Amino acid sequence: MKSTINKSWHSTHRMPKGASMPQRINWHLQHERHCQCRPTPELVKKAMERIVAKKEIS
Repeated sequence: MKSTINKSWHSTHRMPKGASMPQRINWHLQHERHCQCRPTPELVKKAMERIVAKKEIS
């Protein structure tokens, strides 16, 4: 899923230093919509899956 980097998006949407998992999830969701230069890391994907699973149980 590699594509060209969206430099303007990246320059205005930096990942915060020491970002919490919710911040990382939000950043990567936005990144998928606006850039897609690289895949979402597995650790973040797994955290997203856990959140979805919790919502399905409730």
